[in-house]
Amino acid sequence: MKQISDHPPKQLLKNQPRVIGGLILSAFICYGGGSALISGGESLLGITLLLLNSVVVITIGVLFSGLMVNSAPVSAHVYLATRITEGVLLGSGGLMWVFGSHFVTDSEAWNTTLYQLGMIILGIGSISLCKWLLDNRAVPALLARLGLIGYPLLAIGMVMGLIGSEDWAAILLLPGAMFEVILGLWLIIKGLLIPSRTTVA
Repeated sequence: MKQISDHPPKQLLKNQPRVIGGLILSAFICYGGGSALISGGESLLGITLLLLNSVVVITIGVLFSGLMVNSAPVSAHVYLATRITEGVLLGSGGLMWVFGSHFVTDSEAWNTTLYQLGMIILGIGSISLCKWLLDNRAVPALLARLGLIGYPLLAIGMVMGLIGSEDWAAILLLPGAMFEVILGLWLIIKGLLIPSRTTVA
């Protein structure tokens, strides 16, 4: 008798995952570079990069959720909503930083707060992505588990940052950042295994 596998047949995708991987890595450059430019007085170029970062993270959500939706529609919608919310919060923070001095006393603090809120949303909502990656063996299990650990730690760290523990915030964001860098490189080099037929989420 032919044995029936518990796991559906897989297909290896490379082109779209490479785009996603490149976007994940470029988000670090856009946000980090934009923040550095604004701090250095190059506000116009800096805010352009911060707003580009928002476009990038939302696009990541759109592309990844498109791959997830057949096998895990709820997780796909959660992840898309997560990335859209993150993009809006980070972009709003950048705009407040550059233009908010006319309305508030400390516009940079507003940017920091909105960034922290965006990272909390990312840390909570991205658990859905990592669970999908693990359940479908889309990437190595160790990598998916790093995300399942790193993203909650990111959220906890940003909560601690909101209450004034900046050192802990900086430490606890590292596993999540490491996951995103490794995931981005993996997607570019190896691609992504996804179910080749629709399954129940």
